[in-house]
Amino acid sequence: SEKEFLLSVVAEQNGGAVYIHADDAGLQKLESAIRDLRLHLTKGECDHDHFFTENWGGDDLTVSMLDSERKEGCQHVNHLEIYAWTDEWKKKHNL
Repeated sequence: SEKEFLLSVVAEQNGGAVYIHADDAGLQKLESAIRDLRLHLTKGECDHDHFFTENWGGDDLTVSMLDSERKEGCQHVNHLEIYAWTDEWKKKHNL
């Protein structure tokens, strides 16, 4: 069944570049997650969020890529994890 949104992450084989394909609904999902992470930071809290494809048991990411990416050997990213770090934790983890 076709998803009601597009939010697909594709990486080059060597990891040199990552491509995000999204429509408005997909960008809204990503924006909402980032907004929630930023809210935690304003409270001094570090947090993270996960996005998974159906292949990995989720419904947050779609599985699609451009034909040119497929021909170049790009791979789908099945798990995207976004971390939000406070200044203290950035220093602590040498980020």
